[in-house]
Amino acid sequence: MTTRESSGVGMVVNDVEQTPNAHTRYWEIDTLRGVAIVMMVIFHLMWDLVNFQVSDAILYAGFWKYFQRFTACSFVFLAGVSLAIVYQRKPEFSRYLKRGLYVFGCGMLFSLAVWLFGIGYVHFGVLHMIGVSSILAYPLLRYKWLNVFLWFIFY
Repeated sequence: MTTRESSGVGMVVNDVEQTPNAHTRYWEIDTLRGVAIVMMVIFHLMWDLVNFQVSDAILYAGFWKYFQRFTACSFVFLAGVSLAIVYQRKPEFSRYLKRGLYVFGCGMLFSLAVWLFGIGYVHFGVLHMIGVSSILAYPLLRYKWLNVFLWFIFY
């Protein structure tokens, strides 16, 4: 990114390189998050329609199986990207601990709500995993390219 500056009588143009600060947002990541949220809403709407016997769609085979998995993987991938970006800006463990506990707590509240309404029980869902992983990933974030290499091996 560059900015243009003018001065006085004549027009002097200076290219000033801007570095990302703590408040810089990446529209690409925000867009992908929005798409992932819409996909999650669509899948859960389908789940509700099947659960209330409005639809006879098969959610755990074919298209909907892969739609669900792609949606969950998108959330996990974007959480990892966000962790890496935050680590480059401010590598403080307390931020990861707070965020991880918050997300894990949201997952626990969701599990409790699902159980109280008698719909089922979420043992260890995506929110639980992202919360725990946010905390456990902290010591590994400094190994940037090693993490990418290990991902290719184990995934």
